[in-house]
Amino acid sequence: MGVSSDSSVLIGELAARHGVSVEAIRYYESQGLLSPGRDASGRRVFDPAQQRALEVVVALREAGLGIREIASVVALKQPGTSVRERLDAAVERLSSLRDEVDVRRARLDRAAALLTGWHDDAVRARGELEA
Repeated sequence: MGVSSDSSVLIGELAARHGVSVEAIRYYESQGLLSPGRDASGRRVFDPAQQRALEVVVALREAGLGIREIASVVALKQPGTSVRERLDAAVERLSSLRDEVDVRRARLDRAAALLTGWHDDAVRARGELEA
């Protein structure tokens, strides 16, 4: 259930929207990956920026990145350094992550091709047995 007109949501709704558990969101918060606000009752409130941050965290987790790697990406958006330094670091880190994803994709493509070959061999052998 939303708590205000600015599209902020509570943790349960956010979890449902992104297909993750409330516990996972709390864990991501404890690791510094998310920084929700609080409403008058002390409940976590996630504004659109935090919702997008969770979307990034979930996508990177699904891509196989660990919490430490994700934290290094999230840190790029944190204040404390100059805009130029953050952008330079962001470009470098995101390029590195993109390269890692490309390597993983190539490995998956190779595995898929091998499995397709085995599948085709099995289908062909089954057909020969039935003939």
